[in-house]
Amino acid sequence: MGDCFRFWGGRNGKSYSGARQFCQQDGGDIYMWRDADDVARLKTILISTGAPSMWVGLSDEDVEGTWVWADGTVLGGNDFTDWFPDPPVNMPGKDCVVARKSTQYRWRAARCSTRRAFICHTQP
Repeated sequence: MGDCFRFWGGRNGKSYSGARQFCQQDGGDIYMWRDADDVARLKTILISTGAPSMWVGLSDEDVEGTWVWADGTVLGGNDFTDWFPDPPVNMPGKDCVVARKSTQYRWRAARCSTRRAFICHTQP
């Protein structure tokens, strides 16, 4: 049996921490957009369906400028990223990463408290 992915949006949108808590209640976590090939396939679906902007599973809430995936792994210099236009530099108050519909789901730093769509990922 493979991994399970569930999209939540519209009225079900949540803050970044709310999205993580929601996914964890189901035994998973927020989907982390860390693989270039998987993200390319996902973007094709999102663009074709007109999905809303959504959380990426990456934040620098604990230490400004140190981006950390939801699983606690620090974003490394050779890791896949999709910033638009460039990685954010010292943007207090904008500590969570969102894939913006207006930029074809490329990444921007945003306020973590904003309610957004998200994808839950559960592994077997």
